[in-house]
Amino acid sequence: MSRLDDFREDCFRAHNEKRLLHGVCALRHSLALDKTAQDWAEALLLEDGIKNSPLSSRGEVGESISVRTSTGTHVDMQGHEVVNTWHSDAENYNYENGKGPAGNFTQLVWSSTREVGFGKACGPGKCVVVAHYRPPGNVLGRYLENVFRPKESVKEGVKQPIRNTFALNNGKYFL
Repeated sequence: MSRLDDFREDCFRAHNEKRLLHGVCALRHSLALDKTAQDWAEALLLEDGIKNSPLSSRGEVGESISVRTSTGTHVDMQGHEVVNTWHSDAENYNYENGKGPAGNFTQLVWSSTREVGFGKACGPGKCVVVAHYRPPGNVLGRYLENVFRPKESVKEGVKQPIRNTFALNNGKYFL
């Protein structure tokens, strides 16, 4: 397995662990979405800023992007680290009215999303991570039916055995 495959597996596992916390089904890993996310991560590595991909702008995929820069030459990100950062917006989200920062967190746990793919591109002083989701989340007027509070037992500190809820099948995890 390559380092990129390891990164994708780390992202995939972290995504489904966070989704489980919110009571939504696990995502399938899509090789086609890996390719579109990888292509966009590589394009953004050459850009000065961050912008959504044409696929995302047309509403064909949901998209989450993280960029890390450094004055040093080697910059990297771990999959679970990126997912934890995206999930951290949960503390600012209002589950009662579906208002708050819509973006990486809400796409991560969007219940009607079914598949995901990841890309990562790193160069001197910069690393870019892109996740592509299908069907896309963050649909206006659909937050209350797609973004749920964390399960009470998890919120109260009773940790559920998340790893035991997955079954390995050909390197992919399923609920």
